[in-house]
Amino acid sequence: MSASDAPASPPPLRLRVAARDDADRVVAMVGRFHAEEGIASEPAALRAVLVPLLGESALGRFWLLESGGDACGYAAVCFGYSIAYQGRDAFLDEIWLEPEMRGRGIGTAALRAVRDAVAALGIGALHLEVRKANRNAWRVYEGMGFRPRPESCLMTVMLAPPGCEPPVDWAGH
Repeated sequence: MSASDAPASPPPLRLRVAARDDADRVVAMVGRFHAEEGIASEPAALRAVLVPLLGESALGRFWLLESGGDACGYAAVCFGYSIAYQGRDAFLDEIWLEPEMRGRGIGTAALRAVRDAVAALGIGALHLEVRKANRNAWRVYEGMGFRPRPESCLMTVMLAPPGCEPPVDWAGH
């Protein structure tokens, strides 16, 4: 194999905590991801739910994934606490890359960087949800040490705060 045939290493990746000044960019990126996944979302509702995560939030972290100085995706992690996991845990709520950046190792690098950043915050367990049909994501996640818990599954009940209605299609994701 010649040097030109060797797989290219992914471009350098940087995680940057998204600030409130990034809100428009964040809402646009999340909107594109939701459109890809068929998740109904309105920009005003996205802004309302995303702004509390921006900056050094006690709720979690919203990182912009930057390569070559440009934002090419994001990762959103929400913090929790678990008796079973003996302390702070977190949920990788969403991770997304611009379509033209996929298949270049950037997603794996991003996942590794997020895992390391979450661990550096003193969090002992990181969880995620993946669609069963998304075999490519399964391979990446398993390669990073994530394992399904065969004895359990994630279950959800939507609790609407007073004056709010849960999304009609919540069961679809």
